[in-house]
Amino acid sequence: GNSMDDKGLGRKDYWPSDERIYERVCEKLFRDHLVDASEIEVKVEDGVVTLKGLVSDRKAKKNAESSIEDVFGVIDIQNHLTLKPDRGLIGRSDGW
Repeated sequence: GNSMDDKGLGRKDYWPSDERIYERVCEKLFRDHLVDASEIEVKVEDGVVTLKGLVSDRKAKKNAESSIEDVFGVIDIQNHLTLKPDRGLIGRSDGW
């Protein structure tokens, strides 16, 4: 079979290394103006990207993930980003 989804031999020949994936992921994150990547830590292991660090809101967390999911070589994304403690006005803290 000469089909494109033959995941047998040769897959590793063209599959990018974790270093390459790491570079591409970082590039994507830093280029994405919807994401403040200054406090995001990236780790790549066997094509699985782990994101750690702080983001300002849930939207940024989602954006970080969606901006890198189409990077060639990324098999899965573990999104461990956490939200920064909101030092602004939180409704519940009123009324004391």
